Amino acid sequence: MCEPFRYNYSQTLMIQKAMLCGALALATASSFGQALSATEAEIDVAFKTLRGSSQALFRLTGNEYFGSTTTPFTSDLFWSRPVPVTPTSQDLRIELRESRNGIPMRRVVGDGRHVWGVDFARNTYSTARYGSYDGVKPTDYEQNGLQSMNLLATGQSAWVARMTREIWGGLDAYYRPWIPLSNGRSEYTVQGGASTADPVVTTRAYISTVTKTFFIYWLTKGGVATRSLTFEMDENATTGNKDLTAIYYSDRSQVGATARLIDWKVDVFSGVLPTPGNFTYVPGAGAKSVAGPRPNGGG
Repeated sequence: MCEPFRYNYSQTLMIQKAMLCGALALATASSFGQALSATEAEIDVAFKTLRGSSQALFRLTGNEYFGSTTTPFTSDLFWSRPVPVTPTSQDLRIELRESRNGIPMRRVVGDGRHVWGVDFARNTYSTARYGSYDGVKPTDYEQNGLQSMNLLATGQSAWVARMTREIWGGLDAYYRPWIPLSNGRSEYTVQGGASTADPVVTTRAYISTVTKTFFIYWLTKGGVATRSLTFEMDENATTGNKDLTAIYYSDRSQVGATARLIDWKVDVFSGVLPTPGNFTYVPGAGAKSVAGPRPNGGG
């Protein structure tokens, strides 16, 4: 007799982290030095537009379907920074809040000088410095802060953390394909009032308008779509460029004998911050300091 399925958050989180880190490493390694397609060039422009926003919020909502068990998850990643950026100012403030099954699990806070990684379940926190105490901005200030944020983001939050690093991590924003062409992907654009179903989650339809366009990328295995990534773009009447308004992601796999589907959407808000966001962290009663990941750079 088969044993009933028992949900193990820690085990599932480890599986998620390993699979996602592998996918991100493959995507990043494959995309360096790779020319962008015409649609990816438009995503790149949208990333540069977001870099010009002093405030932004990426709100990720989705579900993990593992056999007969459905687990909802959410992440809010947001930043506040004066634009244009002053070359000497230490003003990159960023925050990530993760929940699973409606329960807050983690919080990552970049207050301008330190990145704090908070684990609510264990009542622990870590800290990594990316600013300086003497007021002189380190040469690798943004890179260190955003790398620490990336290392602390768990599960699907790693995708929005990656996006933030691509927007703010260098001298200019640069989109690196999340599903590289070299992986054997397919690509399709929905525009001008046309519509189509998501390659993986076929119950979801992308319906374009005169101003709304969808760029869809997907992978197949054995003739079956296993991963899809869709960028929803709205034409900006002022600039004539397309602004990024949402991202959809689906990944279907098999873990042993159990079917698994990760499905989420990120809503992109420019000039908006969530009410709870304050970019500060003070350890609470009984919170224990633990060693956290360190960025590669100095500072």
